[in-house]
Amino acid sequence: MRSSFLLIGMWVLVSGTVAYVGDYLGRKMGKKRLTLWGLRPRHTAILSTVVTGMLIAILTLTTMSLLSDNVRTALFRVEDLRQTGQRLHRENKQLQSETASLLDSRNEARREIGVARSELRSARANSDRLQADVEARQRDLNQLHQSLKAAGLELRVTQAQAAVVRQELSRKQAELVAKRAELALRKTELARVTQEVTAYYQMGVGAIMAATRVRGTKLAYKMGDELHRRVIYLPANTASIRRQLTQLLDAASKEAREVGAGSQGPGRACKLVPQRIGNVIVDEDAQLNRWAARIAQDYAKDPSDVIVRVVCAMNSIRGEATLVDFVAYHKRLIYRRGEVIETDLVDGRQPEAQVLEAVLKLLQVKVRARALESGFLPQPDGEVGQLDWEQILRLVRRLREHQGPLTVSAQAATNTWTGDPLHLELTASEGA
Repeated sequence: MRSSFLLIGMWVLVSGTVAYVGDYLGRKMGKKRLTLWGLRPRHTAILSTVVTGMLIAILTLTTMSLLSDNVRTALFRVEDLRQTGQRLHRENKQLQSETASLLDSRNEARREIGVARSELRSARANSDRLQADVEARQRDLNQLHQSLKAAGLELRVTQAQAAVVRQELSRKQAELVAKRAELALRKTELARVTQEVTAYYQMGVGAIMAATRVRGTKLAYKMGDELHRRVIYLPANTASIRRQLTQLLDAASKEAREVGAGSQGPGRACKLVPQRIGNVIVDEDAQLNRWAARIAQDYAKDPSDVIVRVVCAMNSIRGEATLVDFVAYHKRLIYRRGEVIETDLVDGRQPEAQVLEAVLKLLQVKVRARALESGFLPQPDGEVGQLDWEQILRLVRRLREHQGPLTVSAQAATNTWTGDPLHLELTASEGA
């Protein structure tokens, strides 16, 4: 930039100097009226002015050419520069196009690099996960190998135990075959004894009935009548159960003697029915032991208290010992307090006698049947439910006052277990 200003300054200075000299020569030649080559003075002055201007141009170009390579290039190589510029322009456009293509390629490469990096990170994560999975599988495999080793050892032990068990099983099978043969013999003997006992029983019943008809004596008990009952609270050992059964039999004997059963001797007024096993008659003590063992064994299967009833085994004549047997029941909750046992629809518009009859039918027939079906154990006198007459009469009066049908419900007044008396409560409500 500095050399350009210097060049321009010199160009202006040289041009001014040549112009001044030309002007000076022109004025001198005009004043002196000089002529050149026979020309008139005015034409000579014009010629000098023209020559001076030409000299200015020549000197200026020569000086600038000598002083600057750029001027020489501009004067003598301008066409080459123009062609070079056009060529460079074309090359520049081509380079710009290539640059844009390279930029696009670079951007595409960057995108591909980004995708590749993302895939690389994902691949590394998958690789880490797979590595962890491989390590876990390897641990599981090691544990499995250890388990297989332990299982192999256990299998060998089990095989040895199985061999022992097979030997024991073979021995047990041989014993079972022998037991089955023995059982077949026992069944045959039992069938024979049963037939004998049945024949003896029928003969005894016939003899008692015949004696009753002959003597005209009243019966002390009918077959199936209950003499006494007792709750045996468990768990208890066999000796304790046998002692309670003996006390129960003594209490039943006392009640039997009060109604005229039994002889005047010191023995019990009631005795257990003799039983025969094979050719052996089981006495009363042995039967008590068998019953005590049976109750103790049943408790293991059904852990609940047991109610034992003493029941007449056959019709009993007054003055003779009554043959009895034990009947055992497990004590269970039959009805909860407030539980409805049976219902019936009673119309209060009927006469009072019919209303009372309908209520009594509900109690004596429907409630009794439903209670027995539910497993209720009647009282020794055969009664199922207990209800005072005042409650029945109040219910009848309410039905009569309503003058329409009401649903009468008989429900348990208390929690009722097997062997307990069934206390009833009567309610009446509208609707079925």
